Amino acid sequence: MKTQLIIAAAAATFAGGAIAADQGFYVGGNVGASKADISGAGEIKDTPTTWGVYGGYDFTRNFAVELGYQDLGKSKAGGLESKNEAVSVDLVGKYPVTERFDLYGKVGLAYMDRDLRGAGYDESKSGTAAKVGFGGEFKATQNVGIRAEVAHYAGGPTFDATNASFDSNQTLFTMGVNYKF
Repeated sequence: MKTQLIIAAAAATFAGGAIAADQGFYVGGNVGASKADISGAGEIKDTPTTWGVYGGYDFTRNFAVELGYQDLGKSKAGGLESKNEAVSVDLVGKYPVTERFDLYGKVGLAYMDRDLRGAGYDESKSGTAAKVGFGGEFKATQNVGIRAEVAHYAGGPTFDATNASFDSNQTLFTMGVNYKF
């Protein structure tokens, strides 16, 4: 009986350590390209550079909550330029494929801000958008992760100008690095 109690206590101690290693805060940043749904007369530039910062908390190896800021870049069409940015809160579900590689999916809400300038326009619009994403993360070390991600924002503010239309949808392709405390 004593042997069983000792084994059970040792197992609980080591299991608690493994669970604690999966929990914790992390911060990171990303860069990439953004594709906006735009149309209009003249030159259209719909692949602006995007960059962002994020932070989160891993509750377990399979579940985290993340807060992020993303500069979605500038979209140009019909002599107009739209500057886009978002702040988002995401629930993250992770699936460990190997000890060092996870696949993950995100779902969340984003508060988007868009500024339209040029051709007589000087407007700003803000609103809430849905956000979904998926990606993979390679754990280079115990504390450093490298990510590749695709994220899509849907339902944000739109602009319909005479020369161009800037729709509510935007898709990002990013690479990032994070550090877990």
